[in-house]
Amino acid sequence: MAWRRGIAVTIAGRVVTIAVLSGIGAWVGARWLAPGLPHGWMSSRSGERGEREFIDACAPCHDRSGQGVVGKGRPLVDSPWITGPPSRLIRIMLDGVAHTDGLGSPPTVPMPSWRIVDDEYIASAATYVRQHFGRGATPVDRAEVREIRRATAGRTRAWTRDELNGIP
Repeated sequence: MAWRRGIAVTIAGRVVTIAVLSGIGAWVGARWLAPGLPHGWMSSRSGERGEREFIDACAPCHDRSGQGVVGKGRPLVDSPWITGPPSRLIRIMLDGVAHTDGLGSPPTVPMPSWRIVDDEYIASAATYVRQHFGRGATPVDRAEVREIRRATAGRTRAWTRDELNGIP
């Protein structure tokens, strides 16, 4: 599920990117920044930035409560993929998840790749998710995001459940 192309437009003063993802067609999301757009226009404080990123990019499928939206995104609250090693969540955010059948909730649409955003964006959003829905799990460092991004740079498909569960 690799990102193919994106067009950034401004609607009512907000940057919105319309991206075409292989496997799921067109996807529209507020504040999903295409390569080359400034990433510093969001809140300058990391905690606020992570919350804002979650609300704009993640909550439409996972809900603000982290309980998930039926048919869109699975629950995040106390998920072992959230409370477990940060490297697992980073991989999920960078390359997406192929499907979520058999994960204790109704099946959902595949999660898209967020590889097009910068390391700070991933680290901020992941830290917010881990601390709010993972019972205070440790923060995610952007250096760890950078390391995993480099290690998985050649990946061209979303992660499967078995692959993710095999990450130590």
